[in-house]
Formats: sequence, C-alpha cells, structure tokens
Amino acid sequence: MPLNEKQKRLVGKWRLVKNSDNFSEYLDAIEIGMLKKTLALSISPDIVINVDPNDSSKWNCSVVSPFKNKTWNYTLDTKEKIDTVDDRVFYVTVTLTEDGEMIEKQEVVPDDPKVEIPSIITRYVNDEGQLVAKCEAKNVVAYRYYTKVE
Repeated sequence: MPLNEKQKRLVGKWRLVKNSDNFSEYLDAIEIGMLKKTLALSISPDIVINVDPNDSSKWNCSVVSPFKNKTWNYTLDTKEKIDTVDDRVFYVTVTLTEDGEMIEKQEVVPDDPKVEIPSIITRYVNDEGQLVAKCEAKNVVAYRYYTKVE
C-alpha cells in the first residue's frame, strides 16, 4: 500500500533539539540507571527514519550519537524482538496510522529479568514540521522534539 503525505513526512534525518519535556522522569519510569540516564540527557542524537522503496511495510530507524549507534528494522504490524540503544530487550510491534503516527509498542520479554517496564513511543511530525517522539511508561509521558536536517 502506498504511503500518504502525512506518513511520508516521517522519513528523513532528524536532530534532537534541547526542548524535551519530562524526559528525565520517563527515564526514571523505565528504570534506567543513573549513568545511562546522565548520558541520555547530555547528548543530542540524530534519528534517521527510512522506508523500503519497494515495500512500504518495511521500515528502519537509526539512532546516531557520539555515544552509540543503533539501527532497528521493522515490518509494520509484526511483533519482533529487538535490543534498544540502552541494551534492553523487548518485543516490539510498530504500526503506522493514516494520520502519520508511527506507534512503537515495547512489550516485556518474559525470559529477560532485567526489563519489566513496557513502553509506547509514538512518533509523528507536528504542525511546526518537527518530529515528535511521545514516550509513555507507567503514568509518565515525555516528549522529545527533532528538527529535520536532511
């Protein structure tokens, strides 16, 4: 199925700007340790989102930073086991809405005792042209904002 204009807006290279809301509290909610939390709050990573030109159900998302780079490949609406940039392991299902929201549901992997907090990350492009990552865990909601660089 071809992508609509709102869905196509997700594709590109995006750089974090410093006006993230409630991200420290989100990191606490997902029980990130102090060292990784301090590092996460101090860097401005790029996110690169791509879609396979021959199959719009296949996407990849990369995080690029001075600390660590990580790429995930997704097939929409398919549960897959992934490692996060902070070395946690989840089952992830990514869906793409008609409104251009990419919803990443992270579910606990039963045989991984170090991860007990599921999370939902919803990415979309707002009216100002920024990529927004809405991060939800427990009762905490955080927002990270990115500007397009390519």
